[in-house]
Amino acid sequence: MSLKYISFARVSLSEIVDLFAEEVDRKPLVRELFEILSWGMKSSSHRNNIEDFQSHKFLQIEPKLKTPREAKTKNLESKNLDLGVKDLGVKDLNDNIFVITGDFISDLMGIMISDRNRNPTFAEFSDVILTALQQSDKDLFLDVEPQKISGIKLKSDKRKKISGKPGDIIAIPANNNAFFLACILAKNVFGTAYGLFEGTFQLTPNVFHKYPKTLKYPIYSGDEFVASGRWKIVGRDEKILALFPDEPEIYHAKQIVDVGIPIGLYGSGETASGKMRDLTKEEAEEIGLLSNSYQQVLLEEELEDYLNKKIETMAYAIH
Repeated sequence: MSLKYISFARVSLSEIVDLFAEEVDRKPLVRELFEILSWGMKSSSHRNNIEDFQSHKFLQIEPKLKTPREAKTKNLESKNLDLGVKDLGVKDLNDNIFVITGDFISDLMGIMISDRNRNPTFAEFSDVILTALQQSDKDLFLDVEPQKISGIKLKSDKRKKISGKPGDIIAIPANNNAFFLACILAKNVFGTAYGLFEGTFQLTPNVFHKYPKTLKYPIYSGDEFVASGRWKIVGRDEKILALFPDEPEIYHAKQIVDVGIPIGLYGSGETASGKMRDLTKEEAEEIGLLSNSYQQVLLEEELEDYLNKKIETMAYAIH
């Protein structure tokens, strides 16, 4: 194992710990650092470059501890209370620490790929993190000496097929190394309806607690990219459904030739239950019916292209 990797990781991990301490006014618990590292792995631009690592099924990494007592979560929680720590501090952190952690993981993997001319395995990557921690100061954490960490455990989603449902929050990869956020609103005869948020985002715990402005009109697409893991389920909150229409519509433009469906002067919206309503001119313009730019259903690739074209606008800066 290259000393260059270990030295880089040790310095970077120490900086992350210092950032945590500055914000929370104490050193992190060992599992707090690993939660931060897990979020960094989810947002890393190199998340798909670990050879035997299925990023779409990744949940988190956890420390393996040498002594049985410290390895039991309930005992760690008791110890935390003894130290005056009532809750994990991760949820209160500024997004900056997660961005820096994601950059560290991307940089480390980038160095390993460049030196070896191949993608590292998870074991190779995690061994660097483990060795760097074991060579750190004994008081790096509030609760456990880093020398007592014996390994790093990878937790993954064990389901053979991943299927989203209404209320699931979906991260769609963007061309700027961030993500678009969407919520599955419904699955019906039209396909899967997605409610979309303006902007692109780094994945952090806080991103689900400060939802930005929504795009007014949901979009129908498929769910193959959810099943394959390209679009990752990163959270769930049924309260989000209230931000979008109860019954997402598809839209019909006024046709010159009668197609047997009563269409309003400027077009109509149709729900999966068959309910029709006439659109106003303003709605038709916003949707794209009057400019013929609207498509009833976008394939997954088309939806990604549609969203990535918006990155150039101010509304789609990284949050």
